[in-house]
Amino acid sequence: MTSINEPSTIWKMYKSRRADRARHRRQLAATCRAVVTILSAAAKTVVVLAVLYAAAYIAAAI
Repeated sequence: MTSINEPSTIWKMYKSRRADRARHRRQLAATCRAVVTILSAAAKTVVVLAVLYAAAYIAAAI
């Protein structure tokens, strides 16, 4: 049984917490990338729909 004050235990706890923080950062980055991808796709869709609408409006006006 190791005591909490032994260096090896403290080192294990530190490494575990550091790994948890790194994992959290990676998950957050992945979430941000997913949101940006979705917003980018939505923006492209809006642009395409606006162009189609403008083309239809111009064709109807002629």
